[in-house]
Amino acid sequence: MTEADNSSRVTVDRERILEIVKHALDSRDKGEGIFGLGVKPPEETFITRLKAYGRNNNIESFALHGVFFTVTSLFADDSAKQLKSFNKRLHLNDHAWIFKPEDIVQRDEQEVIQTAQDLLRPGINKIALYRWQHNAQVLCDKYGGDLKNFFSEYQDHAPAILAELVGPKRKEGWGGFQRFGPKIGRLFLQWVSQYDLATIFEAESIGIPVDFQVARLAIQTGGVKLDGPTHKHHVVDQRLVPLFEDLCRENKLLPSRVSETLWLIGSTCCNNYWHHLCPLSTMCSSLISREPMDRDGLFDPTDVGRWANGSLAVTQRKIEAILQTGQLALPLF
Repeated sequence: MTEADNSSRVTVDRERILEIVKHALDSRDKGEGIFGLGVKPPEETFITRLKAYGRNNNIESFALHGVFFTVTSLFADDSAKQLKSFNKRLHLNDHAWIFKPEDIVQRDEQEVIQTAQDLLRPGINKIALYRWQHNAQVLCDKYGGDLKNFFSEYQDHAPAILAELVGPKRKEGWGGFQRFGPKIGRLFLQWVSQYDLATIFEAESIGIPVDFQVARLAIQTGGVKLDGPTHKHHVVDQRLVPLFEDLCRENKLLPSRVSETLWLIGSTCCNNYWHHLCPLSTMCSSLISREPMDRDGLFDPTDVGRWANGSLAVTQRKIEAILQTGQLALPLF
């Protein structure tokens, strides 16, 4: 079969997904699997640096703006690796202007795009860089160069902010912020609340930013069953986004922690074939590929092999680590 035409090919097991979520959270609390290795969210170091710079230079909204401009350019497949490299290249004494709306609009657009490109290297998400200056211009023209004024216009109410932030992006002549879809909009507001970048209310009521890593865990553990390759809209937007919103509310789960925990498992364990360190290993039956998603926007439930491909990849990475550093950088089986 080819691409699914409707959501009838998506079967969701609410109880199974809740079981997976609770098990993942419990494993994190107990420090099991990868959570015993001290893994932390990849954005934490970046945001900590932004907050320190803003505090030391008396720029109140600097960190907020830094996250606002950066989040739309994150590379979906491996933003952890991207942010790590970005942190090494970013020298705030030289590059702080790229996060200051009033400075951005004074620069040549090509300089803005090239600087952001050199720092972030967003790969296929490069198109977001062409909206960097546009978003700065909107901030300056409508909100006095401070995103907190935008928040205030909507009474600092996260659901209202999200609705306006996402907006009718395909509407001709849309003059608001661009490149903020439902996933990125939720992720941005999650970080705003989580890292105390601004005061917003009811951030936990907007659910979680469901991306490939979160959705793949639901599929690989049997929480979502697909009758063949299925478009992401039917899996994520129609089913998983509202489901996670309901599950978090009904079971008093903190959405940001649910989102972060599941994402860390998918991006760390599945991306690196670390099935042996995955807290969900006993509940997982497959590994799906990201290629159909990048190519056609599809989730393909076909198991591409946890063990054969995984063993080869891990062995190769161990050899490379030994050759480069003389030390084993990845965990043993």
